[in-house]
Amino acid sequence: MIKLSNHSVMIINPDASRQEFESDELQTRIIKSCLAAGIKEAWIAEDISLAVEYALHSSDSENRVFAVSEINSMVVKILQETGYPEVAEKFKFENVISELEIMPDSSLLSELISRHIGLTGNKLDNVVSQIQSATEKLGIESASPFLFVELARLYSKKALPSIQKAQPVHHSPPPAKEKITSALKTETLSLISDGILSFSGSSRLFPSIKIHFSIVKFAKHLRLETPVTELSVIPSFHIIAEGMNDILKSLEKQKDEKTPVPVYLFVPDMSSFAVEYLCSEWPASRRDCREMLSYLEEILEFPLFKVKLK
Repeated sequence: MIKLSNHSVMIINPDASRQEFESDELQTRIIKSCLAAGIKEAWIAEDISLAVEYALHSSDSENRVFAVSEINSMVVKILQETGYPEVAEKFKFENVISELEIMPDSSLLSELISRHIGLTGNKLDNVVSQIQSATEKLGIESASPFLFVELARLYSKKALPSIQKAQPVHHSPPPAKEKITSALKTETLSLISDGILSFSGSSRLFPSIKIHFSIVKFAKHLRLETPVTELSVIPSFHIIAEGMNDILKSLEKQKDEKTPVPVYLFVPDMSSFAVEYLCSEWPASRRDCREMLSYLEEILEFPLFKVKLK
């Protein structure tokens, strides 16, 4: 199965519970704020959610765990820096977090810190003791679970790798599409003219390359007859890989900076392919389809930041 990275990004909720980061959920919240501010361009929400997701996965932190408040702050910062202050204000207003507060009880702190940081034994006891001492000196009778977790990180930083706060990753915009296209091979241009592959550089909110792969049109190009199996398609993925590699090579030759551009692969008709060609139900077959695409990923000459199936 295609994955963004070897480690999932986890989000700490105000009640100290954890969940895996979902870019679609964040995108929905941003869209709501855009509409409230009178802006109807949906691409803004998609690009910002991608920028945040890329920043989280690019963090140097060994343990990719972030608070919801950190995610919200990143969104607000990006909106403010890219000329959407009205959307930033709406987002801040609509995403105010009312936090649960807990008392610094030793057993409760031990469970909380053990669950979120993984301390055990004497190290755990020492950190809990330091937190209780600090809260007593400051007169803190209760606080957000996240505060206690962050204090635990602070007091244990000599024993554990420190976690760096994720920041939006800035890239220069990719070269114009026309420049990239002019250097492509005839075979790649044929895939583009047939609507099998297409690409675009995203906005200043998240400079990247988005490659669209129509697997239904590719199946028709191969003249596959239904029903088919994954093994009927996988041997021909080298055609798509060569086209995608060609696009990225052309891009790398023409851009100024050496930093790799994030690559986002979107397969807009995978559900149609699953139903029409694999004779499978959707979304039940999503996992198998993602697994099938992993064979394409293996023969690419560059990493994929994100893969989205629809």
